[in-house]
Amino acid sequence: MPAIAKLDWRELIPATEFSSASELMKALRDISRSTTRDNGIAALLEKQGGQTLTIIVAGDFWFLNWFPENYHEHSTGSYHTIGISDEHLDLSQDLEVATYFLHGHHGEVPVAWAISEVEAFDGITSFLEASSLPDKLRWALD
Repeated sequence: MPAIAKLDWRELIPATEFSSASELMKALRDISRSTTRDNGIAALLEKQGGQTLTIIVAGDFWFLNWFPENYHEHSTGSYHTIGISDEHLDLSQDLEVATYFLHGHHGEVPVAWAISEVEAFDGITSFLEASSLPDKLRWALD
């Protein structure tokens, strides 16, 4: 069975290909168990056609960032998920953050952008099935 997507989250180790959504979700659950709010992991999920979804998991906090096909060639921009408490978020304020690492590089994301694991899995499933921005979640342009 051909791969539906590949997931890259480990430094210096090639991406892992997955042939089913259920196999991918199991791997993401396993990855999430080793994370905390202060020590999360980001994974790059790429499907044929070039769309990429960054999946950040930091304990109970999940975040998605969608990049369209040929992102670097266009000025379309990327989109991040919006959590319920993100309605009037002032990014100039000192915000609670979750931290994560992607290939040894540290990053932070406002906790207000967090979505639940169930919402993240719905978004990931929609990403695998759709040819454009997954419509099962609320998104904001980066």
